[in-house]
Amino acid sequence: MSDLSSDSDSGSLSPKHEEPREPKEPYISSDSSNESSEESQEEAEKQIQSEAEEEVEFIANLTKKKGLKRKRSFDDNEQVENLVDTILKEMMQAVDEDISANQDGHPALSKLKMLDKVIKFLTVSKYHDLFLEMNGSLVLSKWLAQSPDGSFPSTPIKEGLLQVMQDIPIQTKNLEESGLGKSVMAIYQNPNETLRVKKLAKHLIDKWSRMIYEIDIDYASLGGVEENEDSDVPVTQQNKVTLNKILHNNDTSAFTRIPDKGLFDFKYRPPPRASEEMGHSQPHTSETISRLKKRLQMKKKGKKRATGNMSVDGRSLY
Repeated sequence: MSDLSSDSDSGSLSPKHEEPREPKEPYISSDSSNESSEESQEEAEKQIQSEAEEEVEFIANLTKKKGLKRKRSFDDNEQVENLVDTILKEMMQAVDEDISANQDGHPALSKLKMLDKVIKFLTVSKYHDLFLEMNGSLVLSKWLAQSPDGSFPSTPIKEGLLQVMQDIPIQTKNLEESGLGKSVMAIYQNPNETLRVKKLAKHLIDKWSRMIYEIDIDYASLGGVEENEDSDVPVTQQNKVTLNKILHNNDTSAFTRIPDKGLFDFKYRPPPRASEEMGHSQPHTSETISRLKKRLQMKKKGKKRATGNMSVDGRSLY
């Protein structure tokens, strides 16, 4: 059938009017809503559990790393101790070999062969404290000591060890127990020693002396101090006068004074010296005048003779 209908009143044709339909809502049952809520809850619980597991695993790994660091540091300390002990044993063995070679009349070369290894080891500052604790200063003293025949170690050994010892924190107890200061002093007092070795030994002796006698020197304050040529005491110490010394001193020469004006009220007039000088000089004056007169007369006679012998044509010149 046709969608068009006739209208009896108007006699015209018009389309049929339809009202818009409302969208239908989907039908959700109560069972499906409960299932979705349970699934979301399970997912949240799983996420919380996984986060907790990750945190526990992180803490466990962190604790494990700390334990590894502690074990590693313990292993490092043990390795350092073994290294220092090995070096000390090798150094003592070299000393014994050189002593026996010197007694047999052979050249002592064991310490010289090991010198580079010892210098490289002693330049590492982290080994210094443990080296001194394990009586390393005694070994150094034996390396620098004289041989049984009285000869000193070779120059490379003395110069190398004295140079590297400048940075080793040797304390008073180490010097007392080892006799290292005695060995260094013997090298410094050796008249046949090189200037470089003497300078290194002197620097160590001064450093240890300040430490033993607890002398604290501020070198910045010694910039303007000049040494006196006649004395070893600085000029600033010689001329140092404290305020208390000046106040309690009865000597007036310690103060600056204005000179007093002289008084010219004499009781007796001093005898004049001009008359005496004139009296002594009169005979000398007359003699001098007569002598001068004679000289003038002689000069005049000479001039007359020269003018009388002159000729116009120059015949009497020769």
